[in-house]
Amino acid sequence: MVKTPAIRPNCWTYLVTILAFREEFSGHFSHETQVLVQIPIRRMNSTSAEHQAVMQRRAIALGGAVLFLIVIVLLARGCQASRTERGIKDFVQQTNSILTQSNQSSRDFFNLLRDPGDAGATEIETSVNEQRSLASELVRQANNLSPPGDLAQAKQYLVESLEFRRDGLNAISEQISQALSDQDPEAATEKIAANMQQFLASDVIYSQRAYAYMNQAVKDKDVEGVTLPSSQFLPSLEWLDPAVVDDVLSRARGGTGSDEPVAPGTHGTGITGVSAQPAGTALAEGSVNDLANAKSIAVQVQNQGENDEKDVEVSIQISGSGTPIRLNKPIAAISAGETVTVTIPLTRTPSSGATATLKVEVKRVPGEENTDNNRQEFDVKF
Repeated sequence: MVKTPAIRPNCWTYLVTILAFREEFSGHFSHETQVLVQIPIRRMNSTSAEHQAVMQRRAIALGGAVLFLIVIVLLARGCQASRTERGIKDFVQQTNSILTQSNQSSRDFFNLLRDPGDAGATEIETSVNEQRSLASELVRQANNLSPPGDLAQAKQYLVESLEFRRDGLNAISEQISQALSDQDPEAATEKIAANMQQFLASDVIYSQRAYAYMNQAVKDKDVEGVTLPSSQFLPSLEWLDPAVVDDVLSRARGGTGSDEPVAPGTHGTGITGVSAQPAGTALAEGSVNDLANAKSIAVQVQNQGENDEKDVEVSIQISGSGTPIRLNKPIAAISAGETVTVTIPLTRTPSSGATATLKVEVKRVPGEENTDNNRQEFDVKF
């Protein structure tokens, strides 16, 4: 059985009803007048008959007036309901446009941090500033929305949600330069991770307030054909961890961002060994390595490509026990096929007896496609 869709009355429906009623009502009295004209004029012997006819005509007129008034009231209500429904649909559509841009901004921002490719610090800073400017523009657009009264609170929370995204990007843009430098980047990465909380707050406010009020208005007014927009700026809670943020930024840290063309042939480096010095004990993955007496970490790096490379950064990160510790040292130049040992002094370490994770990484060089052997990770104890 095919279900016939319900017809929703609107201003035009009620207007047609009024016109039809007017035509019928006018026709009724026109017909009555014609009948009265055809009646021969005669002397009415009964005054009660005349009175009864007059009362009947008055009753008919009064009934018609009441019915006309009812239709007018229904028309007004229909027009108001139609305007409210249109207002809700327009607000949802405009909100969807704003959040589509915000969602794309989130993808661009976090994809760049997670996989900077050949982008150097300058390119990353520029991109973050572009996202910050877009976030400010989206707040302006949201403030300019004019929703019906039922969605006033939805607009309020939408603006608040977007303001948190704008403020988070503003704060991160102020720290990104230091976080990508070699001069004490840990403090900056901690602040960046802390400001990721603003993105989380934004997502909660939108989903639990703005979205909830829009959904309630749509249900209360029985608005059909509306799909409410979803929005989540923070991809995952792992971005709240300073160690994760520092680990991600380390892939872009120290990059040259040069526009020089990449030389033909393969490019790439790899870690061939890691040891604790001065003992020279090789570190092993899958077991806890004792670094209680270690003074430095030696990393063997091999140029496995067909081209000479320069400014290759080698870094170590100790995390999982207090504030992450990051240390690095560059290789000025390394020839194709050459193996270089980079020794990084442990100028800072966790407290004695602490267990942690040691991550060793060689930054990707321009033109390098396979980075599977650029990183190693060890469980260590101090």
